[in-house]
Amino acid sequence: MIIRINQLSFSYEAMHPVLNGITMDLTHSTIAIVGPSGCGKSTLLRLLSGVFRKSDYKYYNGEITLDSLAPEQYNQLGKTGFMFQEPTLFPNLNVRDNIALPLKLGKTKPMDHVTELMTLVGLEKYEQYLPHQLSGGMKSRVALARTFSTRPSLLLLDEPFSSMDIVRRVAMYQELKNLRERFQTTVIMVTHDIQEALEHFTHVIVLNKRGQVIRQIQNHECLDRYSSEFHSYYDIIRHMLITDDAA
Repeated sequence: MIIRINQLSFSYEAMHPVLNGITMDLTHSTIAIVGPSGCGKSTLLRLLSGVFRKSDYKYYNGEITLDSLAPEQYNQLGKTGFMFQEPTLFPNLNVRDNIALPLKLGKTKPMDHVTELMTLVGLEKYEQYLPHQLSGGMKSRVALARTFSTRPSLLLLDEPFSSMDIVRRVAMYQELKNLRERFQTTVIMVTHDIQEALEHFTHVIVLNKRGQVIRQIQNHECLDRYSSEFHSYYDIIRHMLITDDAA
């Protein structure tokens, strides 16, 4: 897909810009957004999702198009998925029904790919389990599988793995990769972790604390964290963020 952002600026109130004059075309299938706390990373995700509509905000300027559609139109067509930091599951629904819920709410009969989704995240043996019977990692896998139930063209992730230990994060990134490749989904993720951004995403956008894009790094493949290129980019991004915070 093609994501076009043209002169995007956004404020919740006058004289306090959150995002400031962002222009870029995004065509990569895996995109990470990094930057200091409060730089507008999560706000940018919500603008892309269509949750924040231009007509509802006085200080929303510029344009965003997703394959030539406004974000709210794209979302209304069921093409956008969103996953937050904490998995939210319905306690009275088992694993299968939690994953299939968006299909039922959309009056679409669940199809065979719900079983496939459970298999792709390693939950095929737990389909009758209720959320209180699952570990934290398993709940996150249910939430991740659920975001793919409608086969979204765009998936937006707001640091959903940040509270996990390294072993669980590695497993979740592998499952995300399997799902993304299976359904040909573009993934955009907010993260504070520069290493994970370079290792798991082919396009890295760096925002400064004024909500401006100060660097874009584009790779044809995700970087090996032991490579010289990885360490070079890591040092560049880290230096830019430290310097900007000190300004």
